[in-house]
Amino acid sequence: MTQKKYKVGVIGCGGFGSFCIEAYNKMPEIEVLAICRTHKTELKKCAKKFQIPLTYTDYKELLKNSEIDIVLISTPPFLHTEQAIAAARAGKHLVLEKPLALTLKDADKVIETINRNSVKSIINYVMRYNPIYEKIKEETKKKFFGELQEVNFENYAKTLPEDHWFWDKKRSGGILIEHGVHFFDIFGQIIDSEPVSFKTEKGNKKILTALKYKNGVLASFFHAFDKPYIIEKSVSRLSYERGYIEISGWIPLKLRLEGLVNGRVRREITKLPYTKKELYQKNIQEIMRDLIKSVENPKYKPRISLKDARESLRVALLATKAVES
Repeated sequence: MTQKKYKVGVIGCGGFGSFCIEAYNKMPEIEVLAICRTHKTELKKCAKKFQIPLTYTDYKELLKNSEIDIVLISTPPFLHTEQAIAAARAGKHLVLEKPLALTLKDADKVIETINRNSVKSIINYVMRYNPIYEKIKEETKKKFFGELQEVNFENYAKTLPEDHWFWDKKRSGGILIEHGVHFFDIFGQIIDSEPVSFKTEKGNKKILTALKYKNGVLASFFHAFDKPYIIEKSVSRLSYERGYIEISGWIPLKLRLEGLVNGRVRREITKLPYTKKELYQKNIQEIMRDLIKSVENPKYKPRISLKDARESLRVALLATKAVES
């Protein structure tokens, strides 16, 4: 990788955008040159906190800055299509927060514009870079415990204010599109098959989706946004013919497996030497470095493709439609 210092513009510096800026500021190859937010007071606070030289309240003005090489779009989902298309037309490489868009039609517009303008892009699917999920993928592929049979994921998240944009389906797409795409993506990679049936039930601030994949794997995804922050948790259990893998946390730091291999019991615990914040920011940095590799080497393919982002959106849309039908 070259020693060039890439200049980054951040569109949307709320909670997650600020978290990314903090991660980028630890990267010697990155300079966050500019940020954009419509709320002027919060924009000034963010610029002061992270010592960002340039601020904008209009993202179109940020995109006119010829010094900016890469743009992070970290805004609510309903803005992704317009902003991603504008950034690609401005010749900026893109790190785009999930989901890719709110509809497949808009996703295809984004993909077509990115390809036509020959810019590079990547989606912020941080779990793709977590060694725990990499190990699960390896264990599944090598079939140490036989074939994967079932995946069960449960996510208990903090309550969000009633007026938060997350609850406005026109702006977020709903739980499965704004949030669920993460898990449709990562477990879809592990299952390595296409879902062929969808059943979804919805409750108050919660939703449960059951999928059957073409290879016979059954998977359930439960999301609830009704818990106090202090007791937030996520748990995942994968069941194989002769064993189990269990992880906790959507940014998991530990994996526990148990099963039979050649008639002998195998038990193993894998722990990562990070805090959740350290690993989360490390993964954010790895996504940026993956994008830069593709910028510097046109033949290099990032770990996350636009095709992958479109597929997880497609699954989320079908799962959402299942509850409405």
